[in-house]
Parts: sequence; structure tokens; C-alpha cells
Amino acid sequence: MYVVPFPPSVNQYWRSVAMGRHVRVLISRRGRLYREGVLAALRVHHVTWSPLEQRLRVRVTLNPPDRRVRDLDNFAKALLDAFTHARVWNDDALIDELTIIRGPVMSPGRACVQIGIIDAPTKTNIAPADDVGRGGPSNGNQSQPCGAD
Repeated sequence: MYVVPFPPSVNQYWRSVAMGRHVRVLISRRGRLYREGVLAALRVHHVTWSPLEQRLRVRVTLNPPDRRVRDLDNFAKALLDAFTHARVWNDDALIDELTIIRGPVMSPGRACVQIGIIDAPTKTNIAPADDVGRGGPSNGNQSQPCGAD
């Protein structure tokens, strides 16, 4: 399991830039900073590997920083893109199953990510994160459980 910072919403992840008559949509400064924060958090886990190329199942527990009302689906894009940017997997298109769970409020907020390999198209068992050469215990102030499991 990987513990990374709480992602920005998709509404904060993109920005539009006028370029003459055209408008380009780019990753915002906050989105770029988030990607770097995820990369730093993965380094804490001593993650060094080749990107995964198998079909994947991902389970995300989001611990929001406060009690504001949030749509969970607005946070997946920044989180999954950050893992792609960090080369955890070749492309987030490899994810066949995605589960997002709202965990308890936890300041400053975080996302706990579990990654499993789907063995074959007809099976849905997950290889534990340690079996794919990653994962490890969380450290420091991130030792609390991620959600209501």
C-alpha cells in the first residue's frame, strides 16, 4: 500500500491558456506540484522499479483533509495521472478495476493506494502489493489505517 498526499480535484487539476485564437488545456501548477509530491511520497517507500504492464486492480481510500462535501470521482484523475507520471505503471489505461472509498477525515488529507495484478481476464484475484515488488509498511505519521475496512 502506498500513502500519498490528498489529490486536487479535477476542477483544480487543469487550466486553460489562450494562445492566439486557440485555447490549450494544461495541467495547472497545483497539478504539477501534486505529481511531484506523489513522486516524493513514493521515494519514501523506497520504490524503484520498472513500470507495471499487466492488467491492474486499484483500490483507493481517500482521507479528506476536512469535512467539506466532495465528489469522490473528482479526485481519481490527478491521483492516477500522478502514478503514471511516477512510472508505477505504463498507462492508467491498464486499470480494469478501480475502487474509490471515502475514509475518515485526516488532516492534512491523504490517499492510500493498493495495486493488484489481475491474473487473467477471467480471474479477479489480487496479488498483494508486496508480490508485485512494491509496497511496504507506511512510516512516520502515516501509520494509521487508511479507512473503514
